[in-house]
Amino acid sequence: MGKISRVGNRCTAPDIVTIPYIDSDEPVRDIIAVCQVVADAAVRMAYRGKRFIKWTELLAGEKANAYTGEHLPQDTIETIKKYAYDK
Repeated sequence: MGKISRVGNRCTAPDIVTIPYIDSDEPVRDIIAVCQVVADAAVRMAYRGKRFIKWTELLAGEKANAYTGEHLPQDTIETIKKYAYDK
């Protein structure tokens, strides 16, 4: 599992791409869920089941504060850095 990167002028992606996301309150949560279903279906159709997206939820805001006592935990920041697109 990995991230999308750039080699020369081309973007490259492993067969399983990890995409972090931050969950939110309604109605954004519903929009995120639908976007994930659509993206998963598009990747499945385009690559005939050979490539996938691994969605990784990141904690932020009130949800993070309830679990960790912080609104923006260091683990969330590190995960964003790890999977950020290389320019």
